[in-house]
This record gives sequence, structure tokens and C-alpha cells, in this order.
Amino acid sequence: MAKDLEPGTLAYREYELFVPNAPDATVAITLGDLEQDTPAARFARKTGATHYGLVSILNVPHAPDYPFVWSLHDTILALTSSHIGAPVDRTLRQTIGRLLGVFFHEIRGVAPELSEMRLTVANDACPH
Repeated sequence: MAKDLEPGTLAYREYELFVPNAPDATVAITLGDLEQDTPAARFARKTGATHYGLVSILNVPHAPDYPFVWSLHDTILALTSSHIGAPVDRTLRQTIGRLLGVFFHEIRGVAPELSEMRLTVANDACPH
């Protein structure tokens, strides 16, 4: 995947994911540069994000073909499908949320402010 990184990628990590019948399942997470002129960076700037990156699900049958965009807005961490009309499955959203916490800790040398955040993964029972 490294050869396919978005221009301005500041950090990149891959995490193994347990998926039955997909032994090579992986989640790839990046931290992007808001100053870049890429679709994801433009989206992040337009929505007022302070940080953003991409999340790709690799080697999983029927996984989304396009990456998700994670973006941080003050204390809210958003996960948005980059493909209109493709909602993020609840279980997958919770897994990605947990992995983002690990990612933020691992890239503390690049973005220490992210590692200082205390992330909790909200359950869907919360009122909107």
C-alpha cells in the first residue's frame, strides 16, 4: 500500500484485523497534511478539521473499495465514507475508533497533540 499513499502523508501504519475467511485482513491508517491539495485535505479544511487522515480496509471481501476519511474537529472524531451513500458499519466504526487510538499513540513523535487525546468509542444508543 505504501506506493499508493496520498501526497503529503505524514504518518502511515497498518494493523492486522481478524476477519473469518480473510487471513490477510488489514486496516491501513494515515495522517495527512492539511496544506496539501488533495480531495481528502480539501474536505478536511472545508469541514474545519484540525487533523485528518485516511482509513483503508485491505484484503477483505466485500470491504469498501474507497478509504474512509477520519477527521478531528475540536473534541469530535468523525469517520466519513469517501463514497457517497456508503454508511460505515457500526462494528467496523468501533474497531476503527479503537485502532485510531493506537495509531495516535504510535505517531506521537509526529503529532503529539493527538496522543494526548482520550478517545472513547460511542455506542449507537446515544441520543443524536
